[in-house]
Amino acid sequence: MVLNDPYVRFYAGAPLTEPQGHNLGALAVMDRVPRQLEREQMEALGILSRQVIAQVTLGKNLEALKLALKARDDLEEDMQTVIQDFQEAKATIHTLKGLLPVCAWCKKVRDDRGFWEQVEAYITASTGLDTTGAICPECLEKNFNDLRPPPAS
Repeated sequence: MVLNDPYVRFYAGAPLTEPQGHNLGALAVMDRVPRQLEREQMEALGILSRQVIAQVTLGKNLEALKLALKARDDLEEDMQTVIQDFQEAKATIHTLKGLLPVCAWCKKVRDDRGFWEQVEAYITASTGLDTTGAICPECLEKNFNDLRPPPAS
C-alpha cells in the first residue's frame, strides 16, 4: 500500500480490543499525504475506537437478548401447552370420577379407595339407603320359566 496504489504516506490507528481482551483489529485513518496527528486528534481516535467497541458489544448483547427472549417465548409456549394438557387431564379425571366401576362378571363395585364390594353394600355406604332383593321380569322368565306351571288349556 506504500509502494503501490494507493501510495499511503500517512497511517494512524487505534486498537479495537473487546472487554475480554480479544483484539478485533484497528480503527485507522490513512492519507496519500504525509501528516502528523496532534495530541487531541490521537485522543479523538482512541475515543472513536472505544465507541466502535461499545457498538460491537452492544450488538452482541442485543443478539444475546434476542436469543434469551426467544427462549423465554418458547418456554412460555411450552408452559401454555402443559397447562392446557393439565386442564384436559383434570377434566378427564373429573369425568372419570363420575363413573362407577362395576365388575363385568361378579358385579362388585370399586369405591374411591380402590376396594371392591357388593353393589348393595356400596349403595348403603354411599347413600345410606338399604337395599332389598328382587328379580326383574326378564330374569324371572329367563332363569325360572321352567318352574312356572304350564298355562291352563
